[in-house]
Amino acid sequence: MKQSPPLLTMGMPVYNEENHIGEAIESLLFQTYKDFILIISDNGSTDQTPEI
Repeated sequence: MKQSPPLLTMGMPVYNEENHIGEAIESLLFQTYKDFILIISDNGSTDQTPEI
């Protein structure tokens, strides 16, 4: 059976958000709706955001 793509795509632009990005991602993962794609776009952070 062919699986259809998720119905929801979310974008999360970030810049130097190492203190908040983990909590933001966890918040999305704990939602009841699980069929989504999350696209995180980092705009050249100079902190540890890209490693998270």
